Amino acid sequence: MRTVLLSAFATLSVFSTVLFSSCKSEPCDDIICAYGGVCDDGSCKCQAGYEGTHCETLTYTKYEGIWYVTEDGTFSGPTQYSISIVKGGKMNEIRIKNFYNKFTNDVIAEVTGTKLTIRKQSPLAGWYVEGYGELTPTSYYSQHASIKLYYNVIDDFGKKNDFGTADGNPSEYVK
Repeated sequence: MRTVLLSAFATLSVFSTVLFSSCKSEPCDDIICAYGGVCDDGSCKCQAGYEGTHCETLTYTKYEGIWYVTEDGTFSGPTQYSISIVKGGKMNEIRIKNFYNKFTNDVIAEVTGTKLTIRKQSPLAGWYVEGYGELTPTSYYSQHASIKLYYNVIDDFGKKNDFGTADGNPSEYVK
């Protein structure tokens, strides 16, 4: 009798444990991540070029549009001009047109969230540019935002124009 009671109790314990543990939901059970994002402990981890709670937003879209630039470099005087930003060739790239109010070729920047990086490149023969910046968002990315951009331009004579990396002021983009 004692063996039967112990067996019944053990069976009931195992059944209760299985039933209880099967009722617990996993943190990723109800999470769907878009564009190849992967759920990890209840949050989506997005691939490069995507962001948002469920990776539903293309990062470059908040940068697209016409921007008004105000800048004053170490050897250039204060100036204002406009540029446009369009989608680049990769999901995490943008192309900046009319960069420095001089370059005929686009400057390519990588974007991750609100940060952008301009790797060293030559958008005009003999000239080089590189830098970094950060977008300050508003609730309406596509309509209003600002970017503070820190960069250097080295001209075909080797002269460096600094915009906030050492001596100059950072360039301000607004839309």
